[in-house]
Amino acid sequence: MKKTILYLICLFIIALNIITAAEKAVISPSSFIGHWHDEENDIVIRQSDKDYHVSIERYDHGYEYTTWNYSCSYDEAKETLVAEGTGAKDIYIYDEDSDQENLSNEYTGGSAAFLIQDGYLIWIDQEENAGKGLTFRNLGNFEGKWESGNTTIEFYIYDDFYRCYIDRKETDDVIIHWEYFCTYNAEDNCLVSDSLSLKEIYYSSDKEESVEIYHDGSAIFSMNDNDCLIWNDLKGNEGAGCLFKFAGV
Repeated sequence: MKKTILYLICLFIIALNIITAAEKAVISPSSFIGHWHDEENDIVIRQSDKDYHVSIERYDHGYEYTTWNYSCSYDEAKETLVAEGTGAKDIYIYDEDSDQENLSNEYTGGSAAFLIQDGYLIWIDQEENAGKGLTFRNLGNFEGKWESGNTTIEFYIYDDFYRCYIDRKETDDVIIHWEYFCTYNAEDNCLVSDSLSLKEIYYSSDKEESVEIYHDGSAIFSMNDNDCLIWNDLKGNEGAGCLFKFAGV
């Protein structure tokens, strides 16, 4: 009887370990790509061939900010991005009297590692531990310009939300313009704008003034399997049939 119970307990432990392993999120190189935010710190990770460029900005106060830049490789065994001697730290200080921005290089040859734990990005700075206590929330990979035919979409990040500007050139004199405030839904990897949006018609000639059509629209922005942007306009279905390709930051 005791052997039977022990055998069943062992089976239960094995099954539990299998379930836990299956439920563990897979951390692939693409998991790191995009914009990450923690209060006054922002990390942007881009891929270039097999390397990954990590750019970090920290706003110290109104006239000064600090940047770190790393060229990283992906460590498959540890599921981390690793920078070995490729990091550089710079401090930018704006001089109000001269109206110029002065650059001070603090060091080059720095090392660091980046890992994802429970959905948050962790920065391990091996030079001065500048990432201590920081956890960066994923804001997706939508920032930049997207184009489809006569329509252009641009996303800008402010703190932890997106501003979205859309222009559709109807004629040489007429441009239809939309604006959205969006938040990132990490579970579905999409941007959501519930109501803070507007639609206007711009006229380039002096004959007619711009006209506001509405200011209570909503939309969802998502990606398909080919990394094309989809604009789901929930107010007027204006994005139907459009697939937007990335055109740069």
